[in-house]
Amino acid sequence: MGPLFGLVGSLVLLASGLEVTAEAGTLGAAAGAASDAARAAVAAWPVIPVGQFGSSILAYCLTSVLDPALLDLAPTTSVHVHPWTVAGLAGILVNALQVN
Repeated sequence: MGPLFGLVGSLVLLASGLEVTAEAGTLGAAAGAASDAARAAVAAWPVIPVGQFGSSILAYCLTSVLDPALLDLAPTTSVHVHPWTVAGLAGILVNALQVN
């Protein structure tokens, strides 16, 4: 049961992180002082290459549903993502190792 709960938790973290990342992208496009604050907050987020989302079929499918614009970028392009996204990707990797 442990790996199953770990996988579900990782997918929830990944989905939540992708949603926040997608919302931050739309907030960053808005004009005004809120846009500057949003850009400053996003600049503090971790940076990962887009190709990392193709490392797992689950991560790729979830990304294609929640933030398809992210997959339109070149795989070597580095993007700022919410920390929950990184935690979800790491959790998927750890659970894949645990199942074997």
